[in-house]
Amino acid sequence: MQTCKLLSTVTVFLAASVTLFAQTSQTPDEAVRDVIGRFEVALQAHDIKAIEELVSSDIVVFENGHRNDGWPDFRDHHLLPEFKAPRRKYKTEVVRIEATPAIAWAYSKMNRAYVARKDDTPDVWAIYVLRKDATGWRVAMLDWSVRRVE
Repeated sequence: MQTCKLLSTVTVFLAASVTLFAQTSQTPDEAVRDVIGRFEVALQAHDIKAIEELVSSDIVVFENGHRNDGWPDFRDHHLLPEFKAPRRKYKTEVVRIEATPAIAWAYSKMNRAYVARKDDTPDVWAIYVLRKDATGWRVAMLDWSVRRVE
């Protein structure tokens, strides 16, 4: 019985160690790129729970002159209404990341695949500000500049 408890304790410790090592083995740039990538995937999937895990509770989101202040406002007045529309596929490319061990900014360009056009001009430029807390990197500020496509 004690052998099972010991084995169970060792297994939990090893799993936690591997997770911690994986998190700390990334450079700040890599970790920020990972969070942005997971955030974009969650947006495309309309996955509110996954998005919530990647953003600060006090996130501020700007989009073309409109502001959402805090996670409940962003979720209830931006994401949930937007997620009533069909899912849209798009391609996001992180263009630049500047990161310190505690704070980072990045910007990306997005091209929506459902819009047919001849050029590669982005539909959306996104600017991210991320903070690192005890649980990892979180999106603290987001600014979306959306180009109208006609």
